[in-house]
Amino acid sequence: FASGTVDAIIDKGGLDALMEPNIDPRLGTIYLSEAKRLLKAGGKYICLTAVQSHVLGLLFRKFRFGWKVNLYAVAQEPSSGTIKQRAFMFVAEKYILTVVSQISFMDECSVESHGNQVEELFEALERENTVRAEYSNGTDTWHSLNDLNQGVQGNIGVLEPGRAVKLFLGETGVSRFFYSCLLLDAHPLPIPFSDQYHVIFLYSMQLFQNLLVSTTRPWALVRGQNTARLLIVTSTLTGPIAIEDVIYFNPPGGIPNTVDTSKDIIFRRIRFGRTEVFAQSEALLATQVQNKKVQAKKGKLRMVESQPSDSQEASSGDMKVDHRYVRSGLTNGMISGLLLFSIHSKRTTSAGRLVKTVIIGLGAGLLPMCMRNYIPTLKIEVVESDPVVLNVAKEYFSFEEADGLKVHITDAMKFVKERAEGNNSSKIDVLIIEVDSSDSSSGLICPEAEFVEEPFLLAAKDSLSDKGLLIVKFITCYPGVRAAVYSNFEKVFSNLFCLHADKGFNELIFALKKDSPFIGEEELAQACEALQRSLEHNSGDWVKQALVDSKKIKQLRKS
Repeated sequence: FASGTVDAIIDKGGLDALMEPNIDPRLGTIYLSEAKRLLKAGGKYICLTAVQSHVLGLLFRKFRFGWKVNLYAVAQEPSSGTIKQRAFMFVAEKYILTVVSQISFMDECSVESHGNQVEELFEALERENTVRAEYSNGTDTWHSLNDLNQGVQGNIGVLEPGRAVKLFLGETGVSRFFYSCLLLDAHPLPIPFSDQYHVIFLYSMQLFQNLLVSTTRPWALVRGQNTARLLIVTSTLTGPIAIEDVIYFNPPGGIPNTVDTSKDIIFRRIRFGRTEVFAQSEALLATQVQNKKVQAKKGKLRMVESQPSDSQEASSGDMKVDHRYVRSGLTNGMISGLLLFSIHSKRTTSAGRLVKTVIIGLGAGLLPMCMRNYIPTLKIEVVESDPVVLNVAKEYFSFEEADGLKVHITDAMKFVKERAEGNNSSKIDVLIIEVDSSDSSSGLICPEAEFVEEPFLLAAKDSLSDKGLLIVKFITCYPGVRAAVYSNFEKVFSNLFCLHADKGFNELIFALKKDSPFIGEEELAQACEALQRSLEHNSGDWVKQALVDSKKIKQLRKS
């Protein structure tokens, strides 16, 4: 069917069926995307559902921008005795407005008569409305191209001086490509425009974010291009991978003694086009080499030469990363948490048994290489979806696979689900999630929303061994999103802890598979003391940092 031609779509349990645990979770996303595409302005998507948490979470996210949402309890025959599951009707009406509206619940439901189902619904509804309020009060109102064609910002086919629109092209999980855009219609100039329409592609997501929050810079860019309409585009998928070598005027601390600090110290950084942070990883180069900038695109690596830092000739093969150096507070925190909870659970490696560790997301490969160097009792597997990322890690960050370190190029969800359904020999002792979000509308910078939702957390818990540990790198700017993620973890895990790293903006969540015994502050303190005793014969800055970070790990609390 053509887009924008349908008045109403009625779904009687179809989405619930598509979201069953044994079915590909992407089917629900694809289905709702098609439903949204077909509906005309004022059209309604009506879904009869049992409001399971993962279904409700998807509905909330997919109908957050440009939709008026109401929730109704479906009437049922009165009964006595056991509590029955209640059916609900989710109604989303396509708006021609730019606001993010609150969700209205139109009926009264008794928690006493419907138990946890209604209680969890009320909690989820409160969290979602908090998130929506944060979006409405901020600057994050985004539209699809279809929204613009439906007139949410007036007639997009006609120039409207001073109009600025934040725009998504494509859809994560559905389209092959996905872009964030800023559309600007120029103010009149005393001279004719050179172009009626101009497109600029920014490889830096950070630069794009800076433009979004500025009131003057975007319009200065429009004037500089002398164009009537300017479209600024950036990709939030892996897209371009930029590798850059930098020299700091004031080098950071912790440089190994073997490095000659009298000369320029060069650091290598990797940036993914999809990320919203400055640099995903930063490594210390062990040799003095010329300053280069390297850009890698899918299927092809391209190098761009810049001025050398000294007179020596050097090639990419001369650049060797020193994996003894750890710059990231998150990496230190992961190592500290792994050691601390291993001590607490009295995990042993007797009879040659290694600790099976799985890392979701390779990046530059610094985390697995560092963990292999400092904790040789780990057997590490890395799951990465993009083979180009693996090539970049090997060629520019000295990443090497070995007997105790393997990389799987596969889908992370599928990998974890297979381990969850496997026998005890395939279970994971430590599962680490370190991937950035490709969908800024989720309110998450890290990880992808699917990795902190209940279905994946349940699968992750089932994939762990009896004394298993889940570690998740978690970053968001929105308190409402943080509360929602915490709530999802609390539904699945009882022993939950967190560590705030890098001045508190980045956070690590630690979840133990075993629900009992419950670990309180006193038990954590005892584990820290045990960790200190176990490392007293080890030297090095990383040991000192591990002990410092272990004492910063606290019980996870919502407030």
